[in-house]
Amino acid sequence: TWVSVYLEGNSLTLSIKENDKPIPEETAEQEKLHKEGFLEEPEGMDICANKAGRIVSIVTRTGTPAVQIGDDVQVGDVLIRGRVEIFDNEGNVREQVNVHADGDVMLESSIETGFKTPLMKIVDTETGNYKKYTFSRWGDNYRVWYLFAIPYEEYRAVPHTYAHMGDKLGFTLEFGEMEIREVIKVRREKTQEEYTAELSEMMKEYVATLEEKAIQIKGKNVRIKKNADTVTLTGVLKVQGPFIERKETKVMEEPLDVVDE
Repeated sequence: TWVSVYLEGNSLTLSIKENDKPIPEETAEQEKLHKEGFLEEPEGMDICANKAGRIVSIVTRTGTPAVQIGDDVQVGDVLIRGRVEIFDNEGNVREQVNVHADGDVMLESSIETGFKTPLMKIVDTETGNYKKYTFSRWGDNYRVWYLFAIPYEEYRAVPHTYAHMGDKLGFTLEFGEMEIREVIKVRREKTQEEYTAELSEMMKEYVATLEEKAIQIKGKNVRIKKNADTVTLTGVLKVQGPFIERKETKVMEEPLDVVDE
């Protein structure tokens, strides 16, 4: 760690202090660290396209880019190769190193989607028949006073308050008349506004799931069609997103030189 030298007469004396600290052991990651500054792996891993589209941006952190902005790619095409080439001073490949490719790639593509909803719905409909009863209310509890059972299987209760008291004393007491209106189930066709709202909500929820995956919607073309029993929404979404997956790097075999004799 240090050396001191001094001369006394015809003698030259050197004092040396050696480094007595323990030599740190290399970690597994340090053992794989290439001298060029990246981790060397036994097998390379490529970043590939899992959807056909066009490259709109690419940033490579580790590996070798295989495409550039504007290129059209198909499913399975390599975007960033999990191999780095080391060149010598003459520009020749001196060494090839396997790495796990890392980077950000955005593709522009399209997604076909479709949803459907039943055309018919069941709604509660008042028949116009009703009975009137006296009611009282204490707090949130209603009590309807009647001598005979309500004659309707299903009904809607509509109160009309005639007397209200007790608010200043900290409680609520009401008296009045309760209309019991008969209700029946009726099957009818949904209006255009109803089925359009339902399908639009389905599309909205689907788009939200795409945005959670960092997929941006750049445009959409949808069509709604009414059928005999259902209404369907079909459409094509223009999207941009990281449509990528990682695959093991394939060994590229050198083509054989064929010489005609």
